[in-house]
Amino acid sequence: MSATWTLFQRWMVLKNFPSERQAVLALGAHPSSVTWWKKGQNAGADVIERMAEDLGENPAAWAALAMKEQSKGETARAWARIARQLGAAACLIIVMGNVVGRDGFEPSTSGLKVRCSTD
Repeated sequence: MSATWTLFQRWMVLKNFPSERQAVLALGAHPSSVTWWKKGQNAGADVIERMAEDLGENPAAWAALAMKEQSKGETARAWARIARQLGAAACLIIVMGNVVGRDGFEPSTSGLKVRCSTD
């Protein structure tokens, strides 16, 4: 499985597509792309960017994760560090946006995810 596959599954649910085929066509990708994403290949940065933005997530962090998956050794470790830093940067944007401090909002990072709790 790839970062693109994970992102695609979440995007498909958000957009309420009844099938993978309809969703991948809406992205402008070839239907066989889904098979490749399941096998570990990643989409181009434009597709990753679109899905991440629609989900309200950091496209740069997802793209860095995709690059990490395509790399080996120290290069892969460098991309992993960059992805974590980009996730942390998104968290800082939330803090700087003065969201933190309001009842129920708290930043946290887990991998590439930045969440605001409303509990």
